[in-house]
Amino acid sequence: MSSDEIMPEKNIILQLEKISRKIDRGKFRSSLKELSSLSVAAFLKSDFFALYAQAFQSLGYFKKAAGYYKKSLKYAWETNDRIKSLLGLCSCLRSVGNYERALKYMKCLERIAPRKDEVQLERAMILRMGGRLMESEKILKSLRRKFRLQKDLEAESFVFWALAGICRLRGDFKKSILHFQSSLKLAKKSKNPDMVGYALMGLAGARRVSGNISEAGKCYQRARKIFIKGEDLFAKAYGECGSANVLRQSGKLSGAMKRYRKAFALYKELEDYPDLGFVLWGMGEVYKKDGKLFRALRLFEKAEKYFSRGREERGKVLAMISKSHVLHFFGRTDEAEKIFQKAYKKALASGMHTHLEVFT
Repeated sequence: MSSDEIMPEKNIILQLEKISRKIDRGKFRSSLKELSSLSVAAFLKSDFFALYAQAFQSLGYFKKAAGYYKKSLKYAWETNDRIKSLLGLCSCLRSVGNYERALKYMKCLERIAPRKDEVQLERAMILRMGGRLMESEKILKSLRRKFRLQKDLEAESFVFWALAGICRLRGDFKKSILHFQSSLKLAKKSKNPDMVGYALMGLAGARRVSGNISEAGKCYQRARKIFIKGEDLFAKAYGECGSANVLRQSGKLSGAMKRYRKAFALYKELEDYPDLGFVLWGMGEVYKKDGKLFRALRLFEKAEKYFSRGREERGKVLAMISKSHVLHFFGRTDEAEKIFQKAYKKALASGMHTHLEVFT
């Protein structure tokens, strides 16, 4: 093969490496633009599609990213490439609430690299999403000890964040807040602003449901300042929805509705149906408090359908309980009671105490 034939492939490899560094710096949209101008040989397609996936995933387009990880996997002939593609695919499927498919690909991943820390961490996150909280917690605690010994601040911060979420689902708000604070402290030490932002939003949520509305609002404001100039649409939507929840719980209904509408537009763009469900539930609660009960009922029913498109048990419980309240107002008490009891049993079966969150 002549040097003229080799050079273009070398140039493309260099371009892919440059785009990878660009993604690491948070330049996701310009990376996608550069990728769209490239045509690569088959042996480079795994890396090529993986970069597409990483950029879309970092923007919050988890559904699109999953499609590109599947393409990357098709061309992943090396074990490390298969691990990378499968990890990304599992993460994206988990993020859109597709528990069964995420678990299916996790089993493929465990056959290749069962003992890798990142594989076990993703397994713990999938189990957490599927409501298998005790199994998830056991893995996370083991990894926390390992990451502490390795002095991996970012990884330990993430594990504390995940454990905090489990504590919140169980209704142990005090421990949840402590874990989120630990996650925040480690994120700051690691100088990872995105992790700081997500830790702040997790802390805000735990403080809100435990009644500390003022501090929750401050945390969301700090987090939104971190993400406002960045390209992570999911983080922006998360911040808008969380801020809306704080405003709603504070009785500032018109302000809450404005935030919910912003969150709705972002989550709709991302095709994130489980989180759209939380936005619709929040909007329904605003209408309920405002006496617009027919509108509220329609939104609770729509939210329940969206939660069913992903494995979002907490969301289903919230929507069902809110729906039962409105039906009771309409005098449909027997129907309301059946729905409430079903929601209560669902919460208990999942090890949650969501049925007690009526004050939120």
